[in-house]
Amino acid sequence: MTTTVTIGGLTFAGDTPSSNGFFFNGLADWYSITSSKSPINERPQSNGAFGVSQDWRTAATISLTCCYLGNSRADVQAAKSQMSAALSSGRPAVMSVTDIDGTTTRVVSIRAVTVDDDFGRLVFDFTIDMIAPDPLRYGLPITSSSGVPVAGGGLIFPLGSGASYIDFGTGGSSGRISVTNSGTAPVFPPFDVSGGLDGGFVVTDVTLGKSIRFERQIPLGSLVSVNQRTGRATINGPSNDVSGSLTSKDWFSIGPGETHAIQFQPLGAVTGTPMLTVQTSPAFY
Repeated sequence: MTTTVTIGGLTFAGDTPSSNGFFFNGLADWYSITSSKSPINERPQSNGAFGVSQDWRTAATISLTCCYLGNSRADVQAAKSQMSAALSSGRPAVMSVTDIDGTTTRVVSIRAVTVDDDFGRLVFDFTIDMIAPDPLRYGLPITSSSGVPVAGGGLIFPLGSGASYIDFGTGGSSGRISVTNSGTAPVFPPFDVSGGLDGGFVVTDVTLGKSIRFERQIPLGSLVSVNQRTGRATINGPSNDVSGSLTSKDWFSIGPGETHAIQFQPLGAVTGTPMLTVQTSPAFY
């Protein structure tokens, strides 16, 4: 399988250039584990050092060496303009690597793009240097959803004619979902809650006994997004911060190889069909 890299909408193939397009011939430190930034304190007048309770990791530095092969000088100039537009936006970019083992993703800050002189040829080489503030790689997201808890209908009377006919009524809903992290590092799954909820909601990690409580009306058609990594809540888009409505912020993480039960509970009256949607991307060091 050919490895491909995507950054900011540009796709680089990992095979030998044979036609016009973007290619890469070197990917540095995508799979490396970053250095620990936890200090080592030597024991005075004794051998060794004090133990470290947790190795916190530095940001990841990643470098991609690339080239572009065109069919004409017009192709080369157009490619340079396309590259510049994609890599100089001033905003973080999503970088994905797809190989025989699947796809993993990071959000990167593009620190420098170094372009070699092409000397009038139909090919030019360049290097993209990046930093990923979050050193973890993330797999493809897995989405799980549930509505609010609803009791079942029970038996419907009369039971009908004949011993073979019994109507148990409408089925209920527990408002609970199972979320699994198949990676090698803990994840703090983000989640969305749709309206209408008159008083907000509570989302509880039943496995850990931790709850996140949001107390504010969520009208029909609105969507609240909670990012546990940043501790922020927004409504109807990232520019509308409603983090002040988070009255309990007992953030929960799902460890590597763990499956947790997540409970959705409404606060106040319910209108329509509010939904909890949890997105889990397995994390890898």
